[in-house]
Amino acid sequence: MNGQTFGKRVTGLRVVSVDGRPINASQATIRNFLKIADIFPFAPMVVGEESTSIAYVVPTFLVALICMLMTKRFQRVGDLAAGTMVIVNERRWYPKRVVLDDSRIPSLCELIPATFRMSPSLAKTVAMFVQRRSSMTPVKREEMASWLAEPLIARFKMMPDTSRDLLLCALFYRDFLKDGALKDFKR
Repeated sequence: MNGQTFGKRVTGLRVVSVDGRPINASQATIRNFLKIADIFPFAPMVVGEESTSIAYVVPTFLVALICMLMTKRFQRVGDLAAGTMVIVNERRWYPKRVVLDDSRIPSLCELIPATFRMSPSLAKTVAMFVQRRSSMTPVKREEMASWLAEPLIARFKMMPDTSRDLLLCALFYRDFLKDGALKDFKR
């Protein structure tokens, strides 16, 4: 089930090996058998009056808590023994539709090398910038865009006075809007 129980799937979590590969059957078995170790120590709990009292034993999960706090990946005993960890599953992300009305953007796209591909994190950052740029002043726009665009201008060997804001818009246009339709982000 791709390292997911129903509960993990609902919460967007998944179990993987510490090297990032999917878990195998032996890892899943070790992990599940050692769930018992996580619930210790038990705390006694008495309910009712002395003559009719009922004693319950309540798990404290103290071993799991201490183990998770002492490991940098927040692994419990079962994870350490099986060589696994729980990760947050990235959800698919789709950019929102934006209107780019500057006529210089398509021509700036021509200056971006055809072989250049944005990483998923850069594409998401560029898209988020372009979606929010209309709420920024032109000065703030250039300031924010310079963080991303400066290295790209040097990499693409563009003129130093190239608008950082328009370069990010051109990247967005090329990867998401070219041909008039908003493309899916499937990287």
